[in-house]
Amino acid sequence: MRYVDRVFESFYNLHNVLMSILCKKMNCNVMLSKKGEAPAADSG
Repeated sequence: MRYVDRVFESFYNLHNVLMSILCKKMNCNVMLSKKGEAPAADSG
């Protein structure tokens, strides 16, 4: 895997984690549902 790909993947994963934390704090599952992803709060 190229260095750029690894940096992009790590950044993408970090972004997902931050968005999950923000959505859990603010209870804004609408942001996740817009992208067609399952709300993270439902699993917990």
